[in-house]
Amino acid sequence: MYRSPSENPNYFLQHLEKTLKFIYQPTVSLAICGDLNINYLTESSVKQNLEPIMKIFNQTQVVTIPTRICNNKGTLIDIIVLDNAKFQNLSVHSFNSGLWDHVAQILTLNNITVPLQK
Repeated sequence: MYRSPSENPNYFLQHLEKTLKFIYQPTVSLAICGDLNINYLTESSVKQNLEPIMKIFNQTQVVTIPTRICNNKGTLIDIIVLDNAKFQNLSVHSFNSGLWDHVAQILTLNNITVPLQK
C-alpha cells in the first residue's frame, strides 16, 4: 500500500481500519507492505494512532532498519506488517540497488508449513 505524504494521515488511518475490518479473519495470515510515509524511527501522533489499529488486528511492524536515505538521513517509512502470532521466526534485510532513494526490504520467513491441498 502507499500513502502520499500530502494525504491527510487521519483520513488514511480511518480507511485502513475500515479495510482491515473488512478483510481480517483470524484464520487467515495477513501481510501488509508498503510506503506509508509514517516514520517509524521517530515518535509522532500519526505513528501513535497507527499502532493501536494494528494491535486490534494482531499485527506487528517488523522492519527495524532505515528504508529511505536522503541527505545522509535515514527514515523508516516502508514497512512490513505481519500477524505476530503466525510469523515468529523471520528476518528482514535491506537491499540498496542504488536505483532509487528507497531501500528494498527482503523478508525471510522460516519454518513455515503449507498444508497440502487434496
